[in-house]
Amino acid sequence: MTQSAELATPMSFQDRLKERLRDSIGELLSDDDLTALVERGIDEVFFQPRYVRRPGSYSSQELPPLIHEVVKEVLSVQMREAVERWLLAHEDEVKQALGDCVKEGAGLALLRGMNSFFAESMTRMQYDVANKLSQH
Repeated sequence: MTQSAELATPMSFQDRLKERLRDSIGELLSDDDLTALVERGIDEVFFQPRYVRRPGSYSSQELPPLIHEVVKEVLSVQMREAVERWLLAHEDEVKQALGDCVKEGAGLALLRGMNSFFAESMTRMQYDVANKLSQH
């Protein structure tokens, strides 16, 4: 058995796709034409905006390239796991920060929000009461 100086490198997605197409369509295209076709196809599928017909309409809606969804799907799981690991590794710091937040004004912020929410109704009620009293 002889050892080769070359290391076997894994085939790229593009190379695997070319190989499958070559098996399917035989010798209808030259290698250069097949390479160009695969490159253009990958670009159009993954990197160009997509257009989907709107239901009940003749117009279409532009969607971001498919690669955006693929990356978002892969990264969302990884990001969630990274955040969970960080929170578990820094549990004391997180508890302290939450405690400080509550002590330093989370309650006050909640009260201000409620005050803002009811302010218009209370002003209207004050006006109505004052109006009724002035009529008698």
